[in-house]
Formats: sequence, structure tokens, C-alpha cells
Amino acid sequence: MNRLVLLVCAALLLAETSGFAQEREPLAMRIELEWSIAGTVMGALVGAALWLTDPANPNLSLSRQAIEGASLGAFAGAGFGLYVLQRNALFPASQANAEAPPILWGTGADPVAVRERSEALLASAPPNRPSIAFSMFRLHF
Repeated sequence: MNRLVLLVCAALLLAETSGFAQEREPLAMRIELEWSIAGTVMGALVGAALWLTDPANPNLSLSRQAIEGASLGAFAGAGFGLYVLQRNALFPASQANAEAPPILWGTGADPVAVRERSEALLASAPPNRPSIAFSMFRLHF
């Protein structure tokens, strides 16, 4: 009996599949890290290049310029990484944007015609908001 339980557990562990809720490549934090590192390196290079424009200035030092450029570049890289993530984000489709409602799956209905019809029905439907009626004064809000 114990061997049977162990065999079943081993079979379940070997047959395990990856979850669909897991994040797929490229990972969001990896994208953010890569852009932050790239911004840091580019900022340090720009800081060094700015130091090279006037190396005899006693108020400027190479290390200070490189550190300031790296810190500003890290912020710029992180911001651009967030922009890239937002631009490539995938959001679940709402019911109005779905190709065909689940009730029509497998019926052979034309998804474009179904979508156009549902959009027309939504456009002609009264707005979905609360209404207040004062029948005594014949007012309707």
C-alpha cells in the first residue's frame, strides 16, 4: 500500500505541468534591471565625457561626474524600462472586444459580424447609469 502511494506521488510529480498564471519570458523585473543597468552605464559614460570637455576645471572631478551621470542614467533607464513594460503589457480582453461570446463558440458564427452587432447594440442601448425621477415635478435626471 505504501509503495502504491509513493508511486502515485512520483507519477504526479513527474507529470506536473507549468502553471498558466506564471509570467513568461521576458520577465518584467529582468527588463527593468537591464534598462536600469544600461542607463547607469550610459550615464557614467556621459558624465566622463562631460568631464573631458573641461578636465582642467578644479571644481570638476572625473569620479564625481561619472557618479552623477550614473545616478541620473539609472533613473532614466528605470523610467524607460517602465515605459517599455507598459507599452508591451497584455490586458485581458473585455466582453465588448472579445472575438465571439462563449455562447457562440463552435456554432460557426462570423466573429466580425458578432462583434459589429454587439458594438451596435452597446451604442444604441441607454447609458448604464443611475437615474432619478421626480414625477411630481415631471423631472427626470
